[in-house]
Amino acid sequence: MNNFEFYDKFVDRHVGPNEEEISKMLSAIGVSSLDELIDKTVIAVRQKNGG
Repeated sequence: MNNFEFYDKFVDRHVGPNEEEISKMLSAIGVSSLDELIDKTVIAVRQKNGG
């Protein structure tokens, strides 16, 4: 069996979301960009931790 036989299938599943998937995710959670998501997440963690 060739070690790279399933390489293309693996890569398609494990390289992360594409632009369309990212856009749908951001829309579903109510933010307009990954930067906005990160900003809101960091602020929430800081508030939770008292900082």
